[in-house]
Amino acid sequence: MKIFIKTASLLCLTVLITIISINLAYSNSDIINVGKVSLLAGTVQIQRGEQTDWLKLSFDDKINVGDKIKVADESKLEICYNDGNILRVTPNSELEIALESIKLYNGQTWLRIVKVGSKFEVIAPTFVAGVRGTVFAVTANAKNNKKSGAVKVWKGSVETKTPQKAVMVTEGLHTSIDEAVISEPVNFDPKVANEFSEGSWQANDADTAYKRYINLLFSGIDSNLVSTNPELKRQLEERKKLPEISEAYNTYKNYNDAQAIENAINQ
Repeated sequence: MKIFIKTASLLCLTVLITIISINLAYSNSDIINVGKVSLLAGTVQIQRGEQTDWLKLSFDDKINVGDKIKVADESKLEICYNDGNILRVTPNSELEIALESIKLYNGQTWLRIVKVGSKFEVIAPTFVAGVRGTVFAVTANAKNNKKSGAVKVWKGSVETKTPQKAVMVTEGLHTSIDEAVISEPVNFDPKVANEFSEGSWQANDADTAYKRYINLLFSGIDSNLVSTNPELKRQLEERKKLPEISEAYNTYKNYNDAQAIENAINQ
């Protein structure tokens, strides 16, 4: 009898472990990773998928579909997508990550969509900004009763639409949205300094600068295959020309040069 009970208990335990393993495997396979944190300053929190707790986000953390993010005052965040796209988020912003879009509840974001023809949308409370390879910023203000927003384009074009109207915002133009009313696009100077200028998005130490450069350069690319794959080599050379990646490299190089000078002085 004791042997039977022991055998039955072991069988139940085995079945339970198998069920848990299957559930965990299913749960993990359900997670869709889109990129990782390539720069972070201040306080940024993340709510993973269906979880209710807000956790502290850190440099190099993975970003997945369904994650909700809060960027606090005097803070900022940069996400490097697996396909090379770059997302920057300013202070006091709230957003949610989707597969080919983000939901911007409040605040301001800047995006560089590197692959020509690739689809990406920023969904704000009263409008949607859809792109196919471009550099642009979207602002959404939903903290008061009167919702508003704006779209500013540095390169390419962005279709901005509400249920009532759609306008095409092209390079060097800016449009604003008051509730669901879109203004006609007007000119702005893309060279004017702003919160998304390269000088404002640099790592503050050599190690972070190096990791950021590598993250941006190799996002979505297996570094082990580059030496034997001409197409991957070509992609890397093209990425090196992007202002964000070039600036990331220069920042890392400047830290190294400064350290080399300091070491020489102390010898």
